[in-house]
Amino acid sequence: MSQEERIEQFAYAYGTTYDSYLINDGNREIFQSEGADGLLGFIRDGKYIHVIGGLLAATPEAKTLLLQEFFEVTRQQKIKTVLFHNILEEDLPLFRSFGVEATKCGEEAVIPLQQTDWLGNQYEWVRRQESYCRRKALVAQEVTNSLNDSTRQELEWISADHVKRTTTGKEFSYFAGRLFLDDLKRQRIFVAKSVDRVEAFIVCNPGKQGRFYAIEMYRYRQDAPRGAMPFLWMQTLRLLKEEGIEEASLCMMPFYGCDQKHPQDNAFLRFCNIFWFRHLNWLFNAKGLHLFKSRFRPQGKSMFTVCYPKTSIGGLWSAFQLWELSAIVSPAGLARRFIRKVSGFG
Repeated sequence: MSQEERIEQFAYAYGTTYDSYLINDGNREIFQSEGADGLLGFIRDGKYIHVIGGLLAATPEAKTLLLQEFFEVTRQQKIKTVLFHNILEEDLPLFRSFGVEATKCGEEAVIPLQQTDWLGNQYEWVRRQESYCRRKALVAQEVTNSLNDSTRQELEWISADHVKRTTTGKEFSYFAGRLFLDDLKRQRIFVAKSVDRVEAFIVCNPGKQGRFYAIEMYRYRQDAPRGAMPFLWMQTLRLLKEEGIEEASLCMMPFYGCDQKHPQDNAFLRFCNIFWFRHLNWLFNAKGLHLFKSRFRPQGKSMFTVCYPKTSIGGLWSAFQLWELSAIVSPAGLARRFIRKVSGFG
């Protein structure tokens, strides 16, 4: 088995969050424990290291060993701060045993598919989107194994046009997936299609040996029928449930639910997260993301930014740059946001 195949296998088997499978993007370094029982992907920024996708290992013991060896290597290299992004609360006891700071950064929206039927008043909005799109003759289907040249061109065009309309005007490099149609591995693509064209598509990342899929990327035409995206999400969730998939993630709701203090968190980072959610949605609409995803009534799993040995201003600035939030607050990003607002698309 090649190194690339091994990385993919670990992400597929042991990934537990929407971003675990992003380790396959090929834009990060890989650290593997001495016994080859665990690995993680990271980005190096001078004296700061950022781990994205969590600890990929089969057992708690393997995770502990992986973390011990990784911290030892970073100490030898005199790394100032190691930041683990989007760590689930269930993994915090292990991290806290190393004396880290762990600050809530949002929640992952997870749906237990086999316990969800989308009936009742609480799902009325999403069912209404489905009904409307059906009347508009939209159908949802998987195209992962039937990507012809025409469909590829459509998906690439929709993706490029969608990204162009975002605040940054470009794909994020590390914290969100990029479209690699020639190397999907075990990702799956679902489309919402009208009579003569694709209106929207989503890319789902696998994890937990295929018992878990995350709707990690979603793109749509600017003139797609109203409700095309929630229609496609609902249809995909229904299909995944029929296959016996246990869980589906709607990806992260950043900065949501961060106003409660947690043991060993950092007060300054907690304040920044709260302030962004309450006051900076004109830059990045975290409230809008939460509102949309809440329509599907997901369970919120708390996610944390874990800093070793502790949070530092330099580490947070490094993260700010890595998240490419500087592109949002740049003059071009602010101008793009203003234009979208006044044109009614913000």
